[in-house]
Amino acid sequence: MLRKFYKNKFVFIPSVVLGVLILAYVSFGLWQYTTTSSQFAASTTLYGINIGNQSVNDAKATVNTQLANSKVIITANDVTIEDTAANLGVYISDSQLSQALSAQRLNRLVNPLFYNKYTAPLVSIDELQFQKSTLPAIPQDKQPPKNASFVVAEDQVTIQDAVSGNSILLSDVAQNIVNIVFNPTNANGTIQTTLKQVTPVLNTEILSKLKDKAQAIYNNTYSLSDGTNNYEISKLRLITMLIPNSNYTELTLRESDSLILLEEAAAKANKPAVNEITTNYKSGKPQAVTTQGADGRNANNIGKIAQQLVTAVNQQTAFTSQLSFDTVPFQKKQITVDDTVRSVTYTYRIITWGNTKSSLDDFAAKVAQTLADGRGWAQAGVTFARVSGASNFDIVLSEPSELPARYPGTCDSTYSCRVGRYVIINDDRWRLATPSWNAAGGSLRDYQHMVVNHEVGHRLGRGHEFCSAAGQPAPVMQQQSISLQGCTFNPWPLPYEIAAVQRSNR
Repeated sequence: MLRKFYKNKFVFIPSVVLGVLILAYVSFGLWQYTTTSSQFAASTTLYGINIGNQSVNDAKATVNTQLANSKVIITANDVTIEDTAANLGVYISDSQLSQALSAQRLNRLVNPLFYNKYTAPLVSIDELQFQKSTLPAIPQDKQPPKNASFVVAEDQVTIQDAVSGNSILLSDVAQNIVNIVFNPTNANGTIQTTLKQVTPVLNTEILSKLKDKAQAIYNNTYSLSDGTNNYEISKLRLITMLIPNSNYTELTLRESDSLILLEEAAAKANKPAVNEITTNYKSGKPQAVTTQGADGRNANNIGKIAQQLVTAVNQQTAFTSQLSFDTVPFQKKQITVDDTVRSVTYTYRIITWGNTKSSLDDFAAKVAQTLADGRGWAQAGVTFARVSGASNFDIVLSEPSELPARYPGTCDSTYSCRVGRYVIINDDRWRLATPSWNAAGGSLRDYQHMVVNHEVGHRLGRGHEFCSAAGQPAPVMQQQSISLQGCTFNPWPLPYEIAAVQRSNR
């Protein structure tokens, strides 16, 4: 028989060819099945959107972009709502897309040449999100309905009563929303409907039967971990998101709400990148890295673990899951800082008020020394020139009693002061300093430096400063004549005071 079969070419050759074709067909199907385990086939579309060669996550992002960019207009009575499809609750889940991918792979295995590249409808509309988006547009006198919900007070789950009212029914507009988003040629544009009296689906009676389950869920711990730290998932928020199943016997958490909770918790674990800043200085000072760069991180597996949290809530068990992260690389940036010291010259006169006891010539010489000293305002590029005629300001050596007489309420006979163009030095302070300064062991000459720098500092636009910490040098703009506030006496402006005057000169 076999010999006859082999010799009969009209039977043998077609049989061999058919066997080879069947083997090739099966091999091709197996090859497609094994090589497309994580991506949709080329040319795959979902509601007309191309998701070919995309992973589940990429396909979800593509669809979500469409949802976020699609505008929907709903009119009901005198209410008009314009929002995106995403905000109105239209969504597609990872699990739906994963199931579609699995079905497509199986179809390619069975029918590799003629498999259907178009997926079945997968989109859903979250009714609670729809109500959340539409209710704010409904006038207050229409009393929007509110479902009963769980809330927590002092770690005890309680129930917030339901409120009846008016609403737009999702069932009346759902298909039109899908048509507008995914089938623009069939869209009717604006969706017209009516406000209807609605009795909340969830009332106190229903939730009362599930209160113990809600308490059991609340008593568990829910967190994410990065391997070092735990990031708590808000149970207060979780409890308000719980909804009964279809026969009101169990509580569940929707995957969309699970994502919200996980993203909030993961945000605490994410770290922004710190850019490396190299500073170039206009003064010619060598450039320097003034901020060290550091990579950031963003959690990348929130979508994958959303269903795990849903399962844990459904089973009333504690939940923790390990976060994984994508590195957010830091960038290198350069900035240029103008650190050049611009020279500004102020002219001043020396004058006296009343009967002073100090030598005016000695006073003038010491003031000039202070103003020219490299430890003082000269560091900020400020120079001072004494003149006998018109000047930018006057430095006054004043008899103490002259001060309250000339400027009552502003100056007194005890201390020095500055008013307008007048930098006024109290003659008693010039000769004797103050008890607080002397008690701290400061010299009279240092006090004279300090009082000139302080009052001239006011003329340069500086206000009063305060002691930063006990034992630190006092700012020259601190009222050291009155109290050192725990600081040590200091006659010269501190670096940050110099820098402030430099900035004001630019």
